Amino acid sequence: MSTNSDGSLNPAIGGPKGVRRGLTGVRALMVLVACCGAILWAWRHLAENSDPGLLEARSFQERSIGMIRSGKPAERVTGIQQLERLHAGVASVSVPPLVTALEDSNAEVRIAAAGALSWICFGESGSCSGGEVWQAAAAALIRCLKDRDPAVRVAATKALASIGTSLANSDSGGETETIRASAAALIQCLNDPAPGVRSAAAIGLVDLASPGIAAPPIDRATVMDALVELLGDRDAGVRLSAIKSMISHPWGSVPPSALAEALEDESAENRAAVVSGLSKFRIGLDPWVPILLRLAAHDPDSNVRVECLRTLSFTFKPPAVTLAVVPVLIASLRSTDATVRSQAASILSAFSTDAVAAVPDLLRVLNEPHDAKVALFGGGPWAAEPACEAARALGRIAPGTAEAKEVVAGLIAFTRSGPPSRHGWAAYALSDFGTAAEEAVPALVKLVNDHPLDDRFDHEASVVLALTKIAPGTPSAGQAVAALLPGLQSKVWVSQIRALDALGRFGPSAAEAVPRIRALKDDPRAEVRRAAARALSDIENEQAP
Repeated sequence: MSTNSDGSLNPAIGGPKGVRRGLTGVRALMVLVACCGAILWAWRHLAENSDPGLLEARSFQERSIGMIRSGKPAERVTGIQQLERLHAGVASVSVPPLVTALEDSNAEVRIAAAGALSWICFGESGSCSGGEVWQAAAAALIRCLKDRDPAVRVAATKALASIGTSLANSDSGGETETIRASAAALIQCLNDPAPGVRSAAAIGLVDLASPGIAAPPIDRATVMDALVELLGDRDAGVRLSAIKSMISHPWGSVPPSALAEALEDESAENRAAVVSGLSKFRIGLDPWVPILLRLAAHDPDSNVRVECLRTLSFTFKPPAVTLAVVPVLIASLRSTDATVRSQAASILSAFSTDAVAAVPDLLRVLNEPHDAKVALFGGGPWAAEPACEAARALGRIAPGTAEAKEVVAGLIAFTRSGPPSRHGWAAYALSDFGTAAEEAVPALVKLVNDHPLDDRFDHEASVVLALTKIAPGTPSAGQAVAALLPGLQSKVWVSQIRALDALGRFGPSAAEAVPRIRALKDDPRAEVRRAAARALSDIENEQAP
């Protein structure tokens, strides 16, 4: 055994057998890893070259790239479009010829190349990565933003926004400079003389500042300020793009106050877009209530008025609006415009007893004489006659309050006024009072007697519902049961089922209906048989089969 001058072992000359065996094991492991890598590479190479689908895609990609190098512009465009249809392919192979095509002498080729880059970036996974290849693409697109052809600049703007957004959404984390350069270039595009470029930049910027991006490359406040400035653009299409961008990502905030200015836009399409966009915001809509009520009544364009009605009806409910708007809504009940009164009553109904201060004005609207001219607005379910909306609001607000008795009396009177279309609203509102509205049973029974349970009475369901929520367990139960019995013989099976379900709610109080219900257990319609079994179970406390 040899030693060094300091007395230590010299493994190069000699040493213990264990040391030599350890070194041999390490070498063997290194050889094994290298062999495994070679085998894996060979297997992958073999798999890729034996898969018919992969081979065909690769061949298609190569043919398309060959066409891009053709001397004919039409063939170059076709080759680019084929690469775009391939969608992903191998980006490192597809992208470079497209980047070169961005400098083609033919504008159609440049436009096609920009569009293809946008799609290929997304690929199959919805995000792109790949380092230098996309850095080169972004740099080339930024140069295209100075192209003399506006259509090329539009295509380049869209592609740059697409690539920037996709890179920002990817997990690569190494494309920060490319993304920031894209965002800065898009900001500059907002000053482009071509309206299409300004519109594309507005849409692209808001995507880059999306709340879905954890660390957006551009400050959202900066984007919003830029969009606000675009609201004054001379082109209506650009203003529309700015509006749509401002409302595309609410970011959990209140609507930008600048949108109010857009409601004065000379373009009806733009005004309607603002109104529709408010439905995306779930808080902070209080200031918009009087604005939309005014537009619903006075905007010169019918589409804008209808959009106001729809948005008010479906969006302006708590918590999007708060109790702070109740005084405004009460004042609106005194408007000379039927549309405003109707919508004010509709919104008030959502506040329940918190809006009890509105009861006197709602009763006044309830007592308005029927006017066929204002019975319906806009042809939608969001636009009922003011008196009908007042009835619904009273049913939501007054139960359990000191005003309940007065309201019940007013609703009973409402069942006797105007056309049958009003009566269902009154009945439905009365149902919200439960047994506290027992005095309404005779009026409801009269409605059933005047309009037998069949398909000729549109509001049959509301009247039946009211009877089942008010009469059971009260001295008036017998009257209600007697009124419902003829419905069992209705020629309309839906009305039969409605009568069966209603009678079941009365329990033993509906015992006189049992013989007729038993007869329906043999009805040819399965739905009627099941409803009859349920009713018997409820009345006789039997187990329905």
